[in-house]
Amino acid sequence: MSPSCSNVPNPMKLGSKISISSMRRIDSRFPALCMTIKRWAEAANINMPMNGTLNSYTIKLMIVHFLQCGIWPPILPNLRKLCPARFDGVKYCAALNEMHLFDRQPQIPKCRINKRTPSELLMAFFDYYARFDYNDREISISCASVAKRPTFRNSSRRNAKIVIHGPFDSVNTARTVKSEESFELIKEAFKRAAHIYLGPV
Repeated sequence: MSPSCSNVPNPMKLGSKISISSMRRIDSRFPALCMTIKRWAEAANINMPMNGTLNSYTIKLMIVHFLQCGIWPPILPNLRKLCPARFDGVKYCAALNEMHLFDRQPQIPKCRINKRTPSELLMAFFDYYARFDYNDREISISCASVAKRPTFRNSSRRNAKIVIHGPFDSVNTARTVKSEESFELIKEAFKRAAHIYLGPV
């Protein structure tokens, strides 16, 4: 008998954890970057969602996006496209045994290997987001892409400072960034970090 909805964790949050956990096992550079960048973000005061900056989950998604779209060859695949049965999200109350929690890792197609070191990737990560056009572009993790921001009025996406859609839905995980002050703090943090490694951006 399937457990009731009240006894099951939030499916979307659970699915997000499964997705991030799978990414960690695909390439060891991803967890290494997550640990380093989280510490940097804390030191730069941009990992404080209660104060209007980024939450830790959004920072991880920024790393995922960079490793999918910000470098060539990409290091992380689009799991939703690669294995939709497991990573297409849970949109209803499902039994735990229907959520593919304990499946083996999906088979990754053979492709060109990116041999950059974690240090090289860290520098490229800072440079990518120091140059990113947040006013005109938004990030989609589920599509592994960058898209143009909508231009119509009264759009929460148009008015948002930073838009990063999670792996399973259209919710903006960076919606905690609301003020211009917080937005500028985040952009300047990336520019300073890139400047230290690569010179003026």
